[in-house]
Amino acid sequence: MDNKKSYLLNTTKYCGVQGFFWMLYDAVMAYISVYLLANNFTNSEIGVLTSISCIIAVFIQPIVGGILDKSKKLTLHMAMVFYSLAIIIGAVVLVIGTDSKALNLIIYGVFITFIQSMLAIVNSLGIHYINRGVKMNFGIARGMGSIFYAIASVTLGSLIDMWGIVVIPGSMIIITTLLIVCTFIFRYPKIDKEYMESKTVTETKEKSKGNFIKKYPKFTILTVGLAIVALSHNITCNFAFQIFQNILGEGKGSSEMGIFLGIAAIVEIPTLFAFDFIMKKVKVGTLFRISATMFVLKALFTWLSSSVIALYLCQVLQMVAYAIYAAASVYYADDIMEEQDRVKGQSFMTLSFTAGTVVGSAVGGFVIDQF
Repeated sequence: MDNKKSYLLNTTKYCGVQGFFWMLYDAVMAYISVYLLANNFTNSEIGVLTSISCIIAVFIQPIVGGILDKSKKLTLHMAMVFYSLAIIIGAVVLVIGTDSKALNLIIYGVFITFIQSMLAIVNSLGIHYINRGVKMNFGIARGMGSIFYAIASVTLGSLIDMWGIVVIPGSMIIITTLLIVCTFIFRYPKIDKEYMESKTVTETKEKSKGNFIKKYPKFTILTVGLAIVALSHNITCNFAFQIFQNILGEGKGSSEMGIFLGIAAIVEIPTLFAFDFIMKKVKVGTLFRISATMFVLKALFTWLSSSVIALYLCQVLQMVAYAIYAAASVYYADDIMEEQDRVKGQSFMTLSFTAGTVVGSAVGGFVIDQF
């Protein structure tokens, strides 16, 4: 197979992983309020549940990343399949139906914890193979993730209006099954075997390296800054349904929310598709500063918006805010990390955004209930 065909095939395979992961992320995180409000949860309870689940994910991510970096048996693919099967089992229970508020709470807690933890695995899968000579375009694959997210956002909103909230767990079962299939397709057994064997050679070196935070102090400071930036973004995403209810009235807004999130995902696509080129022209530190500025402006304009159209227009800033963050964070972590720390590095970068979700969920739920 010539290089061009191989490049296209490899990128297409990874597009499937990114695409169905972000579809699943939309079903879990974007529609959490829709599902739980219909099951008699308050906004504050949803905020607390999301916060606690994300706190658990904050601790799980670096631990799992460290284990996968060092283990000679466990692989990124195994971790993906484990998380995915757990989500399918929980979704099946919700489709069958349960009147137990406690069970709903536990299942959704698992969904949130695992979907947050899976993000680092999804990114690491792509970078893992790129670093071992597999030719593909990470930016295009991540851009396809945004396309799939947009499709899920708009489609689920409309289907919920027609058939009710059972659509949410039902869609999770279908999407997660397709994610598992794509994960198995996106494998290169020869490369995986060589990589697992190489861990034995570097094992003694790894033990003398010192702890992760001391080893990468600037990276640790960056993750704190990104967590602060992520706070407002996560309030807007996780409580979008309530924002539209405030404008349109009680019980309305699920389809508008879907369009709102879909616009955000669509405008990210040009930036993500062009990111390999952008990285050659602009330093990653500058990109992070631009992204942070746009996050602040987007939060301000969203706060000032009083109509559906105004909220839709705010989402255009996603092109520079989240799109740059999503790609730059993956490349930056991979660039500064040593081989044996890269999965953990992706976990810490994801952790920063998860931490923003923790605070954003707690604060957002309380503020909406009070005001």
